[in-house]
Amino acid sequence: MTTTTAHDAAVEMNDTRLRLWPFRVLAGLVALVMALTGGHNLVTGWTDPLDGGLHRIQELHWGVAEGLLLAVSLAWQLRRPQRHVDAMRVAVAAVLAQLVVAAATLSPDPFAVVLLLLVGGALLAHPCRQEVLRPVLQVRGRATAVGAATAAALLGFAAVQVGDHYAAGPHDLLEAKTGWIGAAIGATALALVMLLAAFTGGRFSAALGALGLLLLGTASLLHPHLPSSFAVAGGAAAIAAAAAMVTMSWNSRRRLGQTS
Repeated sequence: MTTTTAHDAAVEMNDTRLRLWPFRVLAGLVALVMALTGGHNLVTGWTDPLDGGLHRIQELHWGVAEGLLLAVSLAWQLRRPQRHVDAMRVAVAAVLAQLVVAAATLSPDPFAVVLLLLVGGALLAHPCRQEVLRPVLQVRGRATAVGAATAAALLGFAAVQVGDHYAAGPHDLLEAKTGWIGAAIGATALALVMLLAAFTGGRFSAALGALGLLLLGTASLLHPHLPSSFAVAGGAAAIAAAAAMVTMSWNSRRRLGQTS
């Protein structure tokens, strides 16, 4: 009887692994591509000397949107994706941000469509796709208020970047490198992730969103006058919001542990 049960468990485990391969291939492919094409900006963006360092913060926005929120969230799920539903929601939010900004700026990007298809395929192959698409919403007092307020500020910032995109002249160096669009995508993606953290209580979305805020907030303090900077006040507010989200998420986890 024990032998039969062990055999059945082994068969079920192998079957589960086989079913996960389509998801892992798609998620791994997108994570690798995003790490190579956008993730490097998280490193090079700090010291890029091009045009006197004019593009540094906008490159960091690209790095946050593609290298952090998309690549990391997908790579995080390559092992036991059924335990990382919140990470899949972050990946979906990052792709939706690209599509929303492409529509707002009237700048269709074929690469964004390819990303949508690949991440959409990964979502369909996800073992918990119904849970991904139907999160349990909850209002958690200060955590929800901080997350929602941060998201609103980021969306306002993104709208300003879209306006700068339309106001750019024909020889604008930032427009040539899609800098305004990248800043709008980075802010929009962070806003969506903050909303996830605020209204679902996702610890992964809170941690990754906080890290993105910390990176952009620090860069804004170092370079308050560069294009797409949050400036000094905004940078300090971003860092404070990041600390608040992580602290409240940790405290919520501790309370759950005490009551379980």
